[in-house]
Formats: sequence, structure tokens, C-alpha cells
Amino acid sequence: MANVTVKRFDVIPTSLTIATVTAILGLIQGLVVMILGATIGGIGIMTVIIGVIGGFIIGFIGTAIFCIIYNLVADKTGGVRFKSE
Repeated sequence: MANVTVKRFDVIPTSLTIATVTAILGLIQGLVVMILGATIGGIGIMTVIIGVIGGFIIGFIGTAIFCIIYNLVADKTGGVRFKSE
């Protein structure tokens, strides 16, 4: 078993990756709300667009803040250690 320590995150690549994932989740959520809204009272395509764009922006900003804070804290604490088999 090897120990792997995460000492730093690259802010931009990590943020872009997570933002893409949250945009995909926003797309799925927007489609579900649009389908359910069509039966309830006519929520349109804007729900999907807002879900994708909002998911990307919030995912990017939130992850960037997390990475910056993690990098500052990990310098003091040594980072998070995982055991891999």
C-alpha cells in the first residue's frame, strides 16, 4: 500500500473540470425541471440554459475558492493523505 498526499491543487484546471461537471448536472436538472414544468405550467428552455451557465459559473468560482483556501491550509498542515492499494 502506498500513501499519496495531495499537497496542492492547480486552481484553473481543477476549477474548469469541476465547472464542466456542474454544468452537466445543471443541464440534467434543467431538463427535468423543464419536463415537469411543462406539465405544471410552462417552464421553458431558459431553465436549461440558466442551469448550464449557472452550474458552470458557480462550479468554477466555488472550486477556485476551495482550491485557493486548500492550498493555503495544506502548506501548513501537509495536505490530505490517501492510502492506495
